[in-house]
Amino acid sequence: MEGSDYGALSEGEFFRGRLVRPKWMTYTTFPVFFLLPCAICKFWFDFPFTLALISSLPVYVVLEGTTRLLFSVEFPEGMSHVKDLVKLVKSLDSRTWSEEEVFVKIRAITAEQLGIDESLITLDAKFVDDLGVG
Repeated sequence: MEGSDYGALSEGEFFRGRLVRPKWMTYTTFPVFFLLPCAICKFWFDFPFTLALISSLPVYVVLEGTTRLLFSVEFPEGMSHVKDLVKLVKSLDSRTWSEEEVFVKIRAITAEQLGIDESLITLDAKFVDDLGVG
């Protein structure tokens, strides 16, 4: 759409981040996946402290990576506007999408999922404040 605001929507930038795990999961992985196995090895199986630490490390690495793959379902901090989502969608596909094409798709999907009229969804609409998500 020539002459519209869509050309300046992402200002040539793509979203470089990825979806993230919920914050509570990020904060609990170290104590649950590293410290707990370490304590179990030390106190239950009577491992020496150093061996308990070394034994817990592979458990932590595997479970940390697994949760990143399986539970990264939230948008990163700072993605609160519809236009932020446009950058994300544009960066996920190798095809070159115009900002207008992405916005039209996002508007339709968002309206369907929220059960609201598409006209309420603008580029500057905030998901929580304006669209009632959350």
